[in-house]
Amino acid sequence: GTARFVRQSIYDQAASGAAADVGALYEVSPALSLGTAVRHLGVVADLDREATELPLQVRAGAAYRPEPRLLLAGDVQWIRGVATSLHLGAEGRVGGRLLLRAGYQTADGRDLSLGLGLRGRTWALDYAYVPLASGLGEGHRLSLCFSRPDPLR
Repeated sequence: GTARFVRQSIYDQAASGAAADVGALYEVSPALSLGTAVRHLGVVADLDREATELPLQVRAGAAYRPEPRLLLAGDVQWIRGVATSLHLGAEGRVGGRLLLRAGYQTADGRDLSLGLGLRGRTWALDYAYVPLASGLGEGHRLSLCFSRPDPLR
């Protein structure tokens, strides 16, 4: 879970409040995990006579690893005032270091996304291609992470 302070302002008006996220993850078996989360629980005070409603979000999903080199995942997302959406994804390991990924979602008009990852002992490089909604083109996400070597690996 998390808790946070929220503040918004426009011109000389300001309002603040508090928000929290809670979630749970349950490992049914080494191959199957189930999870759920509720985000943006809380309130924000009135801003010039009108309160801002936080975008309450509920998600529930599952991850299944039928074999060590394949991961399948999916979740359902509900956001207050927005249509419910479905998110599906798959990741396959090729060799010891290369990960190939594909995803599909029904939200935001994004449809199919693709990605790949490279893994080293102390680093990870990830790339994702994500089409954007409303004719805004596409997004390219790149991340590089470093960590200490795991002595148990």
